[in-house]
Amino acid sequence: MAAHYSTAVLPGRVRKPKDKASVENTVGHIATWVIAGLRHSTYTSLNELRQAIRERVHAYNAQPFQKRAGSRTSVFHEQEQPLLHPSPTVPYVISTWVYGRKVAKNSYVSYKRNYYSVPVAYLGASVDLRVTDTVLEIFKDISGWVAMCCCPRRV
Repeated sequence: MAAHYSTAVLPGRVRKPKDKASVENTVGHIATWVIAGLRHSTYTSLNELRQAIRERVHAYNAQPFQKRAGSRTSVFHEQEQPLLHPSPTVPYVISTWVYGRKVAKNSYVSYKRNYYSVPVAYLGASVDLRVTDTVLEIFKDISGWVAMCCCPRRV
């Protein structure tokens, strides 16, 4: 997923709880800021509530820092926004890989009690399956080249 979105995953260091404190504190501050600011208000629709929450979050981000110049909004516009890239046009698809499935003599490979047709050239070969919610892809490594078949997934 990180490669799909051109990003890096940096986990917190082992036995270093201070790495997470600032993020968790910020989430708590925003929640308190929004809830405290809206606690005496009444809303008749979900859209009204959403708009009020947006206004409170905007006000929180516009507040100046205590120990340095600027605000969260100004830091975003000056430092972070120029580094952003557009999201991929193709959404990330969660998939499961199954390795080493044997193609049967009838030119089918089985997955979860369903049979999927494979080209006759793969008879007796070992193939890998990439399974998503909608498609089952069959991969076979042929001397450096990867051949692939796509089958609609039966659920």
